[in-house]
Amino acid sequence: MSMTQKRQKAPARAGQDRQAAEIARSYARLFPEEDRRPWLGAVAVTAAVGLSIAGAAFVMTGESPLSRPAAPEVHVALGQDGQTVDGGLLVDGGPPDVAAEVTGVRMPDFAPPATRRAAAPAAPSPRVTMAPEDPPAPRIAVAVHSGPPSLVPPRRPEGIVLAMAEPAPLRPRARPAEALVRHQAPPPAAAPGPGMATEDVRIATLRPRNRPAELVARAPSALGSLAEVRMNPREPSFGGTGCSARLAGGIPDRRRGAATGSALAARMQGMGGADRDALIQRELMAGNLPGFLRDLTPVTIRGRLPNGRRAEVTICVTPDYLALGSDRDYLRVPMGLPAAARIADRFGFLLPTTPMVDAIYAQAGLRLTPQPMTPGAEMTSTRYFLQHNRTVEGQTRGRAGLLTAGQKKDLVLTNRLWRTPGRVAIYGWHKPDGQPIQPLSTVHVARYADYSHGVRLVSQTAFANGRAVALAALLENPAYAAMLTGEGPIEAPERLMASLYR
Repeated sequence: MSMTQKRQKAPARAGQDRQAAEIARSYARLFPEEDRRPWLGAVAVTAAVGLSIAGAAFVMTGESPLSRPAAPEVHVALGQDGQTVDGGLLVDGGPPDVAAEVTGVRMPDFAPPATRRAAAPAAPSPRVTMAPEDPPAPRIAVAVHSGPPSLVPPRRPEGIVLAMAEPAPLRPRARPAEALVRHQAPPPAAAPGPGMATEDVRIATLRPRNRPAELVARAPSALGSLAEVRMNPREPSFGGTGCSARLAGGIPDRRRGAATGSALAARMQGMGGADRDALIQRELMAGNLPGFLRDLTPVTIRGRLPNGRRAEVTICVTPDYLALGSDRDYLRVPMGLPAAARIADRFGFLLPTTPMVDAIYAQAGLRLTPQPMTPGAEMTSTRYFLQHNRTVEGQTRGRAGLLTAGQKKDLVLTNRLWRTPGRVAIYGWHKPDGQPIQPLSTVHVARYADYSHGVRLVSQTAFANGRAVALAALLENPAYAAMLTGEGPIEAPERLMASLYR
């Protein structure tokens, strides 16, 4: 090309270049470079996530994304006899006690006709084997479909039958009042014959039976002809009348290794009078007495005050007479009035009055018949003490801790001790008819004690109409003295107790 032609085309190309540059600048103003990059990145991330999800789905299902899904198939289960029903296959997908069975189930209407087929009738099918001892399990008819699930669920077949046990009624059946069971018992060794004897056994019912109104026990005859032992339930008291353990808090605890009743009985052989009382007092002050004597028993006395109002006083007493030793080996010990009053005062107790002795016998859980011994000079001997204690033990048969009465006379508190100082007051030893053998008496000197005497203690705290009060205050009160003393108020009972041993 000549130089002239080049000069002529140069302006035209320069104009085209300027036009292209102008278009490029306009495009750059509309689509800057910093705006295009985020948009392209978002597109790439979205595409990558979608491909990953689709690939994972096909990997989990085991199918190829390019393969065409197979048509749904219907399989049926065997009957109970193990034979193929309509050429189906056994399906074992439920609980072991329920089998599935399809008889004449139609294909769902949504399935294309070309996909409907029936299994070959001659094709063998697996069998279900059950243990001989197991009963045949009930079966239900269900349709089982294989292949990809459809979006529309198939209709439920009409021939489904569910075999169930008859439900139990909601209302329980009435129980029989009493069941009688007959069972066979082995025949005795000497009984002839091959047969088995039968015996009746009554089963306890849920409804309790009434207990007998009175329990009667008979004493053993090991010690001769002993009279009847009668047991009566303790009469209930009302209000706050609990004889708590704190009322016996003044009694010292028994030391480990303390002498037993048998050992002390051997030591007392040949002793009498003041020497024997000193030994008894020393052992009791040290706490050498059975533990059951610390469990006080409530006894309630009811009456009317001078104004006609009903009154009720509950006293707390030792369940038996004072004894030496342990719960397993103890000896009831009579003693003179000075030793008894000193021990009672030290422990925080009083001696009972005659109405209290009557109430104790009336409410005793174990009432014994008196067993007098031959009167004479030996009545105060230790040998008589031991022999009478064995007699009482034979009557009680080891039932220690039960409120017991009738086995001894009581040393009592009375106004006669103010009028006849130096004497002991005794009362009681009730017979089965409730009458005492010994009326109130002060014939003996204060230190006298024989085998028939006993020392029962009464707590200084009593309960008047359910309220805790000092028993000495009630004995001094004219309104309550008629109920508790039978002879009017006792002047200064605590000072009287102290005067008995000082």
